[in-house]
Amino acid sequence: MVLPGWGQWYVGRPFKAAIYCGGCGYFTYEIWHYETIYNHISVTKKQLGIDIWNSYTEAQKSEAVYQQTGYRLTMRSTRPRDLRNKYAWRLLGAWVIGMLDAYVDAHLVGFPASMGLSAIDGQPALTFSWVIGGN
Repeated sequence: MVLPGWGQWYVGRPFKAAIYCGGCGYFTYEIWHYETIYNHISVTKKQLGIDIWNSYTEAQKSEAVYQQTGYRLTMRSTRPRDLRNKYAWRLLGAWVIGMLDAYVDAHLVGFPASMGLSAIDGQPALTFSWVIGGN
């Protein structure tokens, strides 16, 4: 539950583990990135005052942040708090989906099933079979 992809790795699905781990790592990085930008903007707002900040245009806000903190705002970083929150929700969703996927995979690890591609009447077909019951 703690490490994304660990459950997939445990049941022998390294590709899925890499996908979950990489996705959650990316979302975590984006949360950190936008939190850093949000902190730069907060420092600038505090030093200038909220009334002055609200009277600035976007270009003036970008220049004020650069003068106060040394950080250059980009077009992507105009609403960092909203973007940070969106990535936090995406991280939570990916983490929950990863847990559920690992839980299902762990319960199906010994399930005797086969899946493959074949041709039926010259047309490609996906076949799936399983064994129910005894030997």
